[in-house]
Amino acid sequence: MKYSIGLLLAGSLALAACGGGSDDTAMSDDDGPMTAEMSQDLANDMAESMNDGEAMDSGREDDDFTAACLNASNMPEAMCTCMSGKATANLTENGRDFLVATLNENSDRVMALRGQMSLTEMSQAGMFMVNASTECAAEGHNQ
Repeated sequence: MKYSIGLLLAGSLALAACGGGSDDTAMSDDDGPMTAEMSQDLANDMAESMNDGEAMDSGREDDDFTAACLNASNMPEAMCTCMSGKATANLTENGRDFLVATLNENSDRVMALRGQMSLTEMSQAGMFMVNASTECAAEGHNQ
């Protein structure tokens, strides 16, 4: 059964934010809690960095992001490939892997990764799918 990417991601992020795992590292960040202003700054930074670059090849021979995107959504391959390149260019390795695990509905991997990720990384991953899909569509990859 296919789920919308937004629903999958929202569920995973909600679970991570609630500390759905057994450890006490849920959503901790050395910089303290994220304020609304910090969140907006992060969104602006991500949008700017995505606007600055062209869609890139993910650099992975076996593109797990594209495969997961195709499996979890009804997006065309060009969109998933574009988003994969943007994920590689704009997210940390953990952030990218978190999205792949979320798309693949691998809750054990999602929970393991969220214990390793900062609040900033989680926020970037949470906003990535919407921002990247909008950017890739604007670049004409939605055909």
